[in-house]
Amino acid sequence: MANPTVETPEETEVRTIAAQIAALDIELLVYPKEGATFIFEEHRRFFESIINFYSDVGGTNLRYIPTHLLQIIARAAKEVLSSLNAIREFNIRRGDPNSLMRDLVANLRNQWNEAYAQSASHIALARVSSGAITDDLRKLQGFIDSVAAKWSATSDEYKKFKETTDAQLKERFAEFEKVISAAREASGKEAVSRQASEFEIEANKCLKASRLWFAATVIMVATSLIVVYCMFLKGASSPQLAKQTTHAVGTNSVATNQLPVAAIAAISNETLPMNHTVTIEVLQQTVARILIVTLLYSMVVWVARNYFANRHNYTVNRHRRNAMQTFRAFVEGTKDLATQDFILRQAAACAFAPQQTGYLKDEELPTPAPSSQFVDISKPGNS
Repeated sequence: MANPTVETPEETEVRTIAAQIAALDIELLVYPKEGATFIFEEHRRFFESIINFYSDVGGTNLRYIPTHLLQIIARAAKEVLSSLNAIREFNIRRGDPNSLMRDLVANLRNQWNEAYAQSASHIALARVSSGAITDDLRKLQGFIDSVAAKWSATSDEYKKFKETTDAQLKERFAEFEKVISAAREASGKEAVSRQASEFEIEANKCLKASRLWFAATVIMVATSLIVVYCMFLKGASSPQLAKQTTHAVGTNSVATNQLPVAAIAAISNETLPMNHTVTIEVLQQTVARILIVTLLYSMVVWVARNYFANRHNYTVNRHRRNAMQTFRAFVEGTKDLATQDFILRQAAACAFAPQQTGYLKDEELPTPAPSSQFVDISKPGNS
């Protein structure tokens, strides 16, 4: 039988990684040495929450967590530590500082969300198990053992007293199980609420982007109308100019009729190259106008599609946020496990299945099998 006071290699690994994260200097994360004027001050509280979480992990009795779960927690903690070290080693000379900062923070946030989802409920359970309730149970068990030693001679009284104390012990164990279930449920609901906020942030980004693309679409349409007006409408001949041209042509015709045949032939030969030149110029102008109109049309279609795409993403993320926010209310309204499982499936479908919004052309919805399979795989019995 293994000694309960000796840590397993998995417990040691988790505790070591948690200690490394807890020992990180928050100032070196906010103000990297090679970051120059680029700092992470706006993410200070986010860094502090991660460090505080792993500080608590270091003081937790990990023997209540199964070995395979400790391995998962250790792997997730390694990813978080790697992302934190990447931020601490941020260097403005490695590329575009703004893009690099966004990528580092986004990577850390993804790793932290995954690590928290995999670790929080088990850490909470271990802390509860190693807290005051366990001390009370041990004291009660010690009291029972001492009473049994003192009253072994009086078996009848001992049996009656033992039955009473056993009933109390069972009651305490029942309370202990309730506390564990509450800790697990609270951890799951907290993860769902946190995911709803992520969807809300993404929806707001898409909303801002759609407004910018809408403004760009309006500007491009207005620009196209102005260009078309200047090319095809503004340059058209006025009625007075047409009359003058007709009169000039008629005068020239009359004058030509009064000339001899030889003179008319000479004038025709001189006019032929000029007409040929005019035809080439008209052809060049026509092709140029067609190219300009085609380019303007393509730009209008491109900015409009970007607007519809961002509007589609905004609607989908807002729908997912609403589903995550209402999930907790529906779950608290029922204690039936089958109903809760059905609600979980619907929330997963809202989060993972594509949604029709009407903004995209030829939208088609696939079958909801992927989200259902995700729910089945994520159940504790399938792990």
